[in-house]
Amino acid sequence: MLQPVRTAPLSLTAYKDCADPAMLAQAKAVAAWLHGLRVVHINATPDGGGVAEILRSLVPLLRDLGLDAQWYVLPPDDDFFAVTKQLHNWLQGQPGEIEPEHRWTYSAYLERLAVQMRHLCGPSACRFAFSVRQ
Repeated sequence: MLQPVRTAPLSLTAYKDCADPAMLAQAKAVAAWLHGLRVVHINATPDGGGVAEILRSLVPLLRDLGLDAQWYVLPPDDDFFAVTKQLHNWLQGQPGEIEPEHRWTYSAYLERLAVQMRHLCGPSACRFAFSVRQ
């Protein structure tokens, strides 16, 4: 099951002494157009790594600006994470190719995840599309 990540409150005013006032005003103006919009972030871990470090600040700042920002981490699955690690290594230049069992593991996990993600939708419709070419 997707696990929600708790973040400490953070206000955009915390940046008033180090950010350009025009930039802060622009962020508030853009956010006014998006007020109430649900934004869901999903990643592999709540700690360590660049994404987690960014979301630790971004999610509470989006909330401060009036968006319904949420952050969840993926449920653990050793087989899925082994495939994603291999994909990462291939993208970094390691030789190899995806095998049918990799495709099955990857797509089956995403299909299970999509079912869990349905409850994250607000009053507007959710659309998820996962496909792996055979």
